[in-house]
Amino acid sequence: GCENGLSFAEWEKATEEERQAVAKRRWCKIDYQGTVGWVSGRYLTEDVMLDDAIEEPGFAWQLISVGDKNAVGESEISFTPDGSIFGSTGCNSINGTVLTDGDKITFQMPLATTRMACPGDLGIQEEAFLNALSGEVRFSYDPVVDQITFMSADGSSALTGC
Repeated sequence: GCENGLSFAEWEKATEEERQAVAKRRWCKIDYQGTVGWVSGRYLTEDVMLDDAIEEPGFAWQLISVGDKNAVGESEISFTPDGSIFGSTGCNSINGTVLTDGDKITFQMPLATTRMACPGDLGIQEEAFLNALSGEVRFSYDPVVDQITFMSADGSSALTGC
């Protein structure tokens, strides 16, 4: 939440100069990757929540890393506006449904997967991938690098992608 800002109605009526002046005196409470504090509004921009983003036809997320390890294979999840998902763990295909709510996304379990044997690093990645997407998952967006991270409910698994 921000203080010393304009309401939406006031913002609509304000000139660009008035908007910029208010942004300089606005302070916002933030929670970024577990750190809570206040930041000047001039350093912030409006962002789109994941549930808004997946309304766009063809929204897809591609895995970059699992924890601190680079992804192997081509893992991705495509979201559809009706809440369906499909994609790949890098080895097996997946599909299912999701519900979004603010910074939480719930993958309806179980996700349907093909069952091919995944050798070595692909098998390890697939296990972490599916564990991270079990049930209610938190997500965060880092606008600096344009990446979305999905974090398992217990905090043990993180999937970062774009």
